[in-house]
Amino acid sequence: MLRTGAKARGASSAHQLSSCRRERRAACHPRQWSRKLPQVVLSEMEKNVNFVLPSLERWETEVKEGKVRQLRRTEYDETDWRRHRSIGRYGRHVLAIPSSMVVRGLLGPCAFNMGVTAIACSMSQVADSLDLSNSLPFELTAAPLGLMLVFRTNSSYARWVRAHDAWGEVRARTLELASLQFTISEPNLRAQLMRYLVAHAYALKARFQVDTALEFEANLVSRLRADELKLLLEATNRPAHTLQVMSSVVQHASLSPAVRGQFLGCIGKLASAAQACEHLSKYPIPLSYTRHTSRFLMLWTTFLCFPLAHQLEYTAIPAMFFISMMLFGVEEIGVQIEEPLSLIDLDTMIQDMSRDVDEAANAHQAVSGIIESVSSSYEAT
Repeated sequence: MLRTGAKARGASSAHQLSSCRRERRAACHPRQWSRKLPQVVLSEMEKNVNFVLPSLERWETEVKEGKVRQLRRTEYDETDWRRHRSIGRYGRHVLAIPSSMVVRGLLGPCAFNMGVTAIACSMSQVADSLDLSNSLPFELTAAPLGLMLVFRTNSSYARWVRAHDAWGEVRARTLELASLQFTISEPNLRAQLMRYLVAHAYALKARFQVDTALEFEANLVSRLRADELKLLLEATNRPAHTLQVMSSVVQHASLSPAVRGQFLGCIGKLASAAQACEHLSKYPIPLSYTRHTSRFLMLWTTFLCFPLAHQLEYTAIPAMFFISMMLFGVEEIGVQIEEPLSLIDLDTMIQDMSRDVDEAANAHQAVSGIIESVSSSYEAT
């Protein structure tokens, strides 16, 4: 018995020792270090960049991601389109390069490439000895880089179109529901439906344009009752709450099955549009493609400095700035419009919807008065 217990204790201690050795071996395994090392290096690089370029980081966070995106929310009228098509756009756009937000947002990488070009010009003999001035690799990889940039911008523009289509659906279904309000005979339910039509648009806007969330309550104080506004502000998903209230109104209204189905169909399409916006807001283009494109572009332009310096000498420094600005600008525009909901001018769109809903409510009263007067005159005759 003692011998058996000693064997068991020895086996357990040996098992513990082997497990500890396996853990230490796994911790020291190159694969584990390969997983941890990039995260450590990237975090240290990010700290150094933030320390060296604090003004650039502050400009990106406070201006580029805030004020600039608000300024890009545009809606054109006939005068704007005429100016947009004018032949003077070439000179106007070139002269506006110093004030371009895209160019100003790319000063960091462009300045880096200009610095590398200056170093390459001053060390041309070393670059020639290392054969860094050979342009053959760039000739072979220029086409793949162009295809990657084209795919990047096309994918981002497709998301832009989907966002506009979703909000176009919101506007169309809102107007359809406003026109169907004539079929609701109960005045209280009809008025509640009209209130929540506008509230849904404002709730959807505040969910995807965070900078306008503070204006949400102010926009609805004059439209919703106090208890309705309180429930809406307490809701986690406010667009879903407005859709639920509208569905409840339709269920309680005295409607025929066909008309009720038409109401619920419109509300379902509003829910689909909200889900499309939610998908665009949460799920970007696959990050591996975005990262690989930026790496490819940065390394390609950086090493392009050496053959450019060999051919143009110190003239390559301004040339490198314009080349970097053009190529980085294409990728930057694709990244900016990848999240389109913060760039669409929803304020003007919602104001138009509110005006149309109010006109529909007023038209109901006017049409009802006309019908009553016509009916009374017909009965009198």
